[in-house]
Amino acid sequence: MIRVILIVILSISVLSCNRFNPDDYKLIIQNVQLFNGDSLYQSATILVQDSAIKKIILRPTSLSGSNVIDGTGKTLLPGLINAHVHAQAVEHLKEAAETGVLTLLDLFTTDPKRADSLRNLGFHRADLAYYYSAGPTVTVPGAHGSQFGPVPLVDSVEEVPQFVEDRVNEGSDYIKLIIESGPDSEWPTLTDEMIRLAIKQSHELNKLAVAHISKRKDALKAVEYDIDGLVHIWSRDTTYITQQQIDLLKNRNAFIVPTLLVTDSVKARWEESLDIDVLMHDVLAIHEAGIPILAGTDPPNFGLNYGTSLFDEMELLVNAGLSELEVLKSATSNVAKSFQLDHGYIKEGVSADMVLIDGNPIADIKHIRKVYKVFKFGDEIIPVNKP
Repeated sequence: MIRVILIVILSISVLSCNRFNPDDYKLIIQNVQLFNGDSLYQSATILVQDSAIKKIILRPTSLSGSNVIDGTGKTLLPGLINAHVHAQAVEHLKEAAETGVLTLLDLFTTDPKRADSLRNLGFHRADLAYYYSAGPTVTVPGAHGSQFGPVPLVDSVEEVPQFVEDRVNEGSDYIKLIIESGPDSEWPTLTDEMIRLAIKQSHELNKLAVAHISKRKDALKAVEYDIDGLVHIWSRDTTYITQQQIDLLKNRNAFIVPTLLVTDSVKARWEESLDIDVLMHDVLAIHEAGIPILAGTDPPNFGLNYGTSLFDEMELLVNAGLSELEVLKSATSNVAKSFQLDHGYIKEGVSADMVLIDGNPIADIKHIRKVYKVFKFGDEIIPVNKP
């Protein structure tokens, strides 16, 4: 008797799924390979109502209408996230959005008011990427970051707690520290006590703390002091990371944004001595240890852009040994989890921010460049140079 009841309930459920009216939805993408940020599904149908994903059906469908897109042979991804940029204008948010990069994490700005304006625009305009900002960085006079002034700087240990609180009051979404001693030990940088206090104050104010580094020893110091993430990888080291160092990074639950593309650009232009092979080895080693890898590119440095340069970074991560699926996570759910964001997923109830690829980037990451359509709030973003 119970079995009969279950069959009846299942039948009613299936019938109810077939009875919905496609005209009730703003957008339907059917029979598409779906990467939802975490998992892969071979034939899915996504129904968008108003600006959100109303329903996901994980089976083939046969719907018709002007609002229906056939996803056969295509792959649907969440809007991509660039975890390291320096955006300064609306045009940067637009450039990103048109390529499917629908969220930008700014890691330094000299103007908190401009950042607040970009943040507001990004959350309200369908043609712009979402925008988050660290505001001015925690750094000392004469150190890296101070050359972009005028910016507030830390002169003493006693100033650190108030400095961090000021950044939070200005609207910073997270706090960034500069731990950069340069090629020798004479360059000024934050003292150990300043680092500890900045991280502690950030956490007390419920903000993540991330650190710019270029040496492994600085990275290890930062994680010992409870940093949440490293927004570069060590580019100055010529030896492979040790198991002990990997264990320290893993035990402290720090994430890493390697920015391999920037290091590759530095090597090409200025410093041929940089060992990219060491970095590629270390990226794979820390990934295999379960340490989250996040994709970020650091534009506009070295002429990198806010859109397709992220595809270059993703290809480098595949070249380092990560699978295509894991690299897609590095530009979606890994960032969302690490920075505690609401973006980077395709699931019922979230904003319909999606990228439709005319190909299969799970099989070949180069297909990520075959952007067919981009949607934010369920509205298609039409590039200015595309009819």
